[in-house]
Amino acid sequence: MKLSTEQEQFFIERIKKEFGRPEEEAAATVESLQKMLYEGDMQIVYYLQYRVFKENDPAYTQKLLNFLFEGYTYLYDQTDNQEEKEKLGVGIQQLFYFLFIERCGYAKEMEEQSLVSQHILKSVSDRLNSVLKTQESMIANLSHEMRTSLNTIHGYLSIIDESKVLRGEQKFQLKKAIHGAVSLQSLVKDILNITKINSGQLEIQKSFFDMEEMLLQCIDHLSIEIKNRQRITFEYESMFAPFLVYGDQMHMMEIIINFLTNAFKYTEEGFVRLKMTYKKETKGIRAVFSVSDSGVGMTPDQVQDVFNPYSRYQKKKQGLGLGMHITKQLSDRLGGQLEVESEPGAGTTFSFSYLFEKTQEHQPGVQGKKIYFYIEKSMQERTYVKEKIHFLKQHGATVKTFKSENSLINFLLNAHKNIPDILSVLSEPQNYTKIDALIYYLRSGKRFEKTIFIAENMRQHLSLKYFDDLYEYCAPVKIYEKLLKKETANKKTSGVGLSVLVVDDTETNLDIFRLFIGKDYPNAKVDLAGGGYEGVGMCKVKQYDVIFLDLKMPGMNGFEVMRKLKELNMTLPPIYAFTADVYKSTYDKIFEYGFEGILEKPLQPEHLNEILQRITNAETA
Repeated sequence: MKLSTEQEQFFIERIKKEFGRPEEEAAATVESLQKMLYEGDMQIVYYLQYRVFKENDPAYTQKLLNFLFEGYTYLYDQTDNQEEKEKLGVGIQQLFYFLFIERCGYAKEMEEQSLVSQHILKSVSDRLNSVLKTQESMIANLSHEMRTSLNTIHGYLSIIDESKVLRGEQKFQLKKAIHGAVSLQSLVKDILNITKINSGQLEIQKSFFDMEEMLLQCIDHLSIEIKNRQRITFEYESMFAPFLVYGDQMHMMEIIINFLTNAFKYTEEGFVRLKMTYKKETKGIRAVFSVSDSGVGMTPDQVQDVFNPYSRYQKKKQGLGLGMHITKQLSDRLGGQLEVESEPGAGTTFSFSYLFEKTQEHQPGVQGKKIYFYIEKSMQERTYVKEKIHFLKQHGATVKTFKSENSLINFLLNAHKNIPDILSVLSEPQNYTKIDALIYYLRSGKRFEKTIFIAENMRQHLSLKYFDDLYEYCAPVKIYEKLLKKETANKKTSGVGLSVLVVDDTETNLDIFRLFIGKDYPNAKVDLAGGGYEGVGMCKVKQYDVIFLDLKMPGMNGFEVMRKLKELNMTLPPIYAFTADVYKSTYDKIFEYGFEGILEKPLQPEHLNEILQRITNAETA
C-alpha cells in the first residue's frame, strides 16, 4: 500500500512551507516517510534524528512534532480501513519513540553521567585547591625568609648612602650594590612568578614611575655583564620623557631584563642596544622598549618557538629556557605586545610595546635652583640634552651652560657668587679625571661645599673620587630632584612629639626602622617590640601615633595582634602591615582586619617617609 497522489502532494506542500525545502528534496522526504510507514524502512527515522541533533533548537523540534501530528491526523481521517489505521498508528509510535522518547532517555542518561562527572571534577578541584594552598603557604614562607634578609642588606646599604660618607668611585660602587639588592629583590619576585602565573595569582601592581630611571635600573642589573664582555659594545638610546607613566614597573623591568640577558647570552661580539621610544596616541602614550643584538640570530622556526617553556635554541647555553616564556606570560597579563625580528647570523630584536593610558606631568622641584652644565662639543647638539635643559628652564631653574673646558675652570676658580646647586659634567672620558681633581682642590679650600657635582654620560667605568654622583649615561631629570631633596634633608620636620611603635621578631628589621625614622625625624620617639605579646603590652601602657606591625611572627602573628588590640576597646592609631607575602589573598586579609596600609619587604625609605609625613601633617593640621 502507498500514499495517493493527493496525499503525497499534501505532504510535499507542508514540507516546503514549514521547513523551506525545495520540491525535489520534499518529494524524496515524502517517499522515505512512506517507506517507513508501510514497509518498516527506518532510514527516515535516522535522518530526522540527525536533523534534531544538528539543529539543537526547541523551535525546530516543536515544528517537526506539529508536522508529524498533523500528518498522522490527516492520514487517519483519510483512511476507512481499520487495519490500515492500526498499521499507521504503529508506524507513528515508532517514529515518536525513536525521535523523542529515546532522546529523552539519552538525555536522562547524560544527566546522570554529568552528575558523576561533576562529582569527580569537584573531588579533583578540592585536591588541586589543597595542593595550591600548600604551595602558596610554602612560597609565602620562602618569600618571607628571603625578603627579610634582603631587607637587612638593602636597609643598611641605604643608610650608608644617606649618610654621605662616601663620594666618587666608592659612591658609584655603593649605588651599584644598592641596585644589585633591588635587582635581587626583583629576582626573588621572578622566582615566584612562574608559580603565580600558572596558578592564576599574578598580581598587577601599578604606580606612577619614571621610564628612564627604570631603564637605568635594568642596565645596572646587567652592569657586571656589560663590563666583562669587552668584545660587545653596549648602546643605550632613550627619548627625553618629561612625564611619569602609570603601570607595573617591576614586571616591565623583568621583561626588559630578560631581553637584555637573552641578547648577551647569544652574542659573542658586536653590539647590544637598549632603546626606548614613545609617541602620543588618542588614549595615552605608547612606549616601545626594544633590545637589539648582533648575535647568532634565529630561523623562522626558532622564532615561532622562542616563547615556549624550556625553549633554548642553543642547548650549550646556560638556563632553563623559562625567561622568554615568563616574558610572554607577563606581557599578556599586562596587556602589552611582543614582537621578534631575527635573521640567522645577523642578530635579533625583541620589543615590548605598551599603552600607558594614565600619565602625570613631571614636577622636578627645581624652582629657584641653579643648575649648571659643562657640555663637551660633541654632545651639545644632542636632542636629549637640549630637551632636558629646556624642561629645567620651564620649571623655574636657572640654567647656565659652559661649552668649553677653559670657561668651566675659569668659573670654578674665580666664582664668589651665583654658586650652583648642581653642576653636571657631560664630557669625553679623559676629562672627568681632571675635573675630579679640581673638585678636590675647591673643597679643600672650603668652596663649592654645597654644590652637587654630577658626572653624566661617562660611557665607561671611571675611577673618580670627588664627584657626588656618577652616571654612565645621561641622568634622568628626576635624579636632580632627588639630589636636591637630600641636600635639604636637614630642613625636614624633626618629628617632635611623634611616637612610633615597631613590632617585629627580627632584630635587624627593628634596627633598620629605627635608623630610617631617626634620620629624617631625629626627635621622634621610637619604641621597638620584639614580638606580638610585647607589642600588645606596650600598647596597653602608651598611646602611639603610628604602629608598624610585622605579620609573620612566632607566638602571636600580626593578625592576632591586630585582633587583640581591637578587643582592648582602645582608640587605635593607624597600623601598617609589614610583610613579604606577595599573594592577593594576604592583601585582602590585611584590609579585612582593618590595617591602614601595607609596607612591603624590603623596607623602602621613601615609602616609610610618605607615611610619617602624612602622620605629622595630620598632627599639625
